[in-house]
Amino acid sequence: MKTQKTIGILLIFAFVISVVTSIQISPVNAQAAPTQQTYAIVDAIPNPTGVGQATLLKYGISQALGSADLMWTGITLTITKPDGTKETLGPFSTDSTGSSFTQYTPSEVGNYTITTNFPNNTVAAPGFMDFERGTYIAEGTVMLASTATMTLEVTTEPLVYYPGHALPTEYWSRPIDPQLREWYSISGNWVTMH
Repeated sequence: MKTQKTIGILLIFAFVISVVTSIQISPVNAQAAPTQQTYAIVDAIPNPTGVGQATLLKYGISQALGSADLMWTGITLTITKPDGTKETLGPFSTDSTGSSFTQYTPSEVGNYTITTNFPNNTVAAPGFMDFERGTYIAEGTVMLASTATMTLEVTTEPLVYYPGHALPTEYWSRPIDPQLREWYSISGNWVTMH
């Protein structure tokens, strides 16, 4: 009888263990990943520009990253031309400042609408300190998608933005203003423009 009782207790104990181990236990404090709003940026430099003249398009978000090894990814630029056709550039990645540039040469006169499309990005390991806002952005935080739009004006003639200065025809004195970049050929190594 004692043996049967012991076997019965062992069987009940084995049954309880098998039931308990088959139950999936979910974490008590399971939470969705934290999220943070983002602010997409877009700019064209120069603006206005001339048809056939290259311009730099800036894209990204206002949030810098915590390390030079990190970047935001998957960013695209949607360009709506004056005739209504659309062109998509990218996908691009940023540098650690949260933004970067690409070159674009418009082929038509008129107003172009340029939109930065920032998709959801997840903060990689390790997290980082957002010194501007005084908060810590933890690993796994989802940076929410955002867009920004601007207008690029394209004129008929290319514009001159940084005209040169002719070499002197009379006496001049030093120091030579470094903005006189054409003077490098007569100024020796005082102003180095190589």
